[in-house]
Amino acid sequence: MSNRDTEATLEYHEATKHSEQSVGASRHFLDFENQPLGFKIYRDLGAIALLQSFPGSDLPALEVLSLPVAAPAASGDNERTPDLSTLSRILSLSADGF
Repeated sequence: MSNRDTEATLEYHEATKHSEQSVGASRHFLDFENQPLGFKIYRDLGAIALLQSFPGSDLPALEVLSLPVAAPAASGDNERTPDLSTLSRILSLSADGF
């Protein structure tokens, strides 16, 4: 199943979602002692060291924003796997300030 094939996911959601009747007919409560972890732990995978510094750019931000967007690949497949440098930069900038 590809990431674009959502039919099975929607069928599962429809079959398992709560309704107003199911919520009103039962005494649901939050069990704070039995919460799932907020993140996944992959015990069998080694850590990947992310880059700590990135090359700068001499382009002003407004000029970068005005650059044309690259055309999609001829195959029509727009999915791309980021390299280590790109992934490191995304994660570093998204966690900036934490």
